[in-house]
Amino acid sequence: MKICIVGVGNIGLRYAQGIARTFPDAHLFLVDAPARLQELERQDLGEVTRCSSLDDIREPMDLCVVATSCEPRLALYKRCLELEPSYVILEKYLFRSRAEFEACLSLKRVPTFVNQWLYGSGTFDCMFQQEAQSVELIGSDWGLACNAVHWIDVFKRQMQISHLQVGRDTKVLKVFPSKRAGYEEIYGELVFEDKDGTKRFRLIDRGDDSVVGVQEIRVDGTVYLFDYASIKQGDTVLSKFPYMSELIGGIVGEILDTGSCCLPSLEESISQHLLMEEILETLDHRPNIT
Repeated sequence: MKICIVGVGNIGLRYAQGIARTFPDAHLFLVDAPARLQELERQDLGEVTRCSSLDDIREPMDLCVVATSCEPRLALYKRCLELEPSYVILEKYLFRSRAEFEACLSLKRVPTFVNQWLYGSGTFDCMFQQEAQSVELIGSDWGLACNAVHWIDVFKRQMQISHLQVGRDTKVLKVFPSKRAGYEEIYGELVFEDKDGTKRFRLIDRGDDSVVGVQEIRVDGTVYLFDYASIKQGDTVLSKFPYMSELIGGIVGEILDTGSCCLPSLEESISQHLLMEEILETLDHRPNIT
């Protein structure tokens, strides 16, 4: 099993750790800057080839993972496709403009998935034992711009919605510097509606310092709390939230065994990202998000 991971920062390292743990015989090709590759020498990741460029790889890959920021992602995706991988996983937020989304869809590509992994964690199944009509997620400083696509995927699937549209009540209240230097985030309320019915969900970030670190999720009026470790109803813990590195090995195994997995396909993910682009395009300038 040969797996290439492009970008081995925090997220890319989680991929490497999860894959190495699940598949100790996997051969990992890690692509990053020389200084970062030197730091990774202390990591026990099994058989590893460290590369400062994709040009250093001259053999087909079973899987390529692109875990960089969004700026170079389309170019890197094209380069990965030249390695003739069987599959590709791309990190979100996918691209930096609508033009890049459209360019991606025009590529001749292999089956590609996007790492919107919250649905596949199973953590939120406990809230949807019955088909929900209305959901609200309320929190503060949780990354409404960069992380909304995670929740769009969760709620669209859990609510069994086939076609989504942006609701008229959507409003962006503020664009401000992100915690990551050079990037931006937003406060506001994003509303998504079922084109074919009356279901809807809201994603809300109010910038309220008193609720940082926990999100309130209301499903048809029933209130749950998500603190990034578990789902609670009152004092009762209903489910635990795993680390991504605990899941990624199984996800990779499922892809290589069956050609599918719990992650959304590139095509489905782009449809979700384009809802966000529709919202961002209403602003004076499109925020730089990653």
